[in-house]
Amino acid sequence: MAACAASAAEFPSLFEFCLNAIERSFDQVADLDLLPTHVLQTVLEFMLAKRKKGSHALRGDNIHRFFVPGLQVLDLDNFWTGDAPFTKMRCEDLRVVHLKGCLPLGDVAVTKIASCGPRLVCIDLSNVNHVTDASAVSLANHCPLLLELHLTCTSVTDVGVVALSENCTALRVLDLIRIPKLTSVGLTALAARLKDLERLRLFNAGVVTDDVFDQMTDAGLRNLCVLKIERPSFCSPRGFSRLGALQSLRIDSCDGIRQASFLDGVSSRLESLKLVSLAKLADASALADLLPRLRHLTLQGCKRLWPESVALLLARPCPKLQKLSLAGVPSVTDSLLPSFGVRVPTWDPSGEGPRFPAGAAALYLEDQPASWQLTRLDLGACGLHSPAIFLSTLQYLDLKESGIQDRPLQSIIRHCQELRTLIVE
Repeated sequence: MAACAASAAEFPSLFEFCLNAIERSFDQVADLDLLPTHVLQTVLEFMLAKRKKGSHALRGDNIHRFFVPGLQVLDLDNFWTGDAPFTKMRCEDLRVVHLKGCLPLGDVAVTKIASCGPRLVCIDLSNVNHVTDASAVSLANHCPLLLELHLTCTSVTDVGVVALSENCTALRVLDLIRIPKLTSVGLTALAARLKDLERLRLFNAGVVTDDVFDQMTDAGLRNLCVLKIERPSFCSPRGFSRLGALQSLRIDSCDGIRQASFLDGVSSRLESLKLVSLAKLADASALADLLPRLRHLTLQGCKRLWPESVALLLARPCPKLQKLSLAGVPSVTDSLLPSFGVRVPTWDPSGEGPRFPAGAAALYLEDQPASWQLTRLDLGACGLHSPAIFLSTLQYLDLKESGIQDRPLQSIIRHCQELRTLIVE
């Protein structure tokens, strides 16, 4: 009996057999219109998966056979095809479209998708650089139910963004990454009109100055939960206190910010804060009041952080913090790093002002029981040699490029009993 069971396991199910038969003779299969929606979707997903493994049954010249009324989800990420197959599209029920990296696809295809997909709620056009304002305007005119739109590395300008802001007012997720011709006109328009916007990503956003960001937050963005900005030009933006729903903030590669005080008054809902490669950030002490409510904190690559500022942050009990990254911060040394999970020194900066005196790290008042529940800790490329880390909750620890010796590593492994991943190079 056992041999029979093992033999039966080697054979595909009847449904799998049918899928393989369709894939092998796809060009001879009759019209797909008669297939139920869920079967049509399954056949498409199966053939796309086989294509990734080297099958040539599904190609740019026959993909149009799936463009029938029953199709609801079209996921063709990185599928090499042009506009021609889409001119035959008849997908009135289409709701979700992923065309990330589909080259040389352009405006003709997107315009056709928009015109026959009034129920469309999500479309990803990332890295399709032939997509221009014509596509954005078409989506704005035909897809009023659109909730999620990704325009990373497209050729859209203010014209397209303004049109979308005027007509696709239900948008909740918008990616405008590396859009070189986007200016304050488009940004203020989307901020003022997209009242339900919850997630916004702006990369290579040099146009975002202090004044532009102030105009955007003054005009709207009251429901914004997630904001990611790369390469902004602001120095001391004032608008973060207006974003009352903000839960996650990432600012990347900004050379103007010197102090973290720009986050004073930020939303009490903020749980994740990532400040990455802020080249001139020196004083992060303003973050001390945020730490007790944060779940994720990243200060990666902030190479000018004062050691006194880091000491103040590490001295705060952080019962909710689960992930902490201080990778690439040279001021994180053994003398500043507290014994996580055993005792954390408290620091009294009263009367010293924003800049602490030399040697402040040695002026801890007294030890108190720690309150750390970290599961992930990244201290790579710091100034560590013999860190004391005794966190029973820690599962992931990154110490690459830190020069840690064997003895402290053995101590860490012995005391961090839940540790699953340890990276040392």
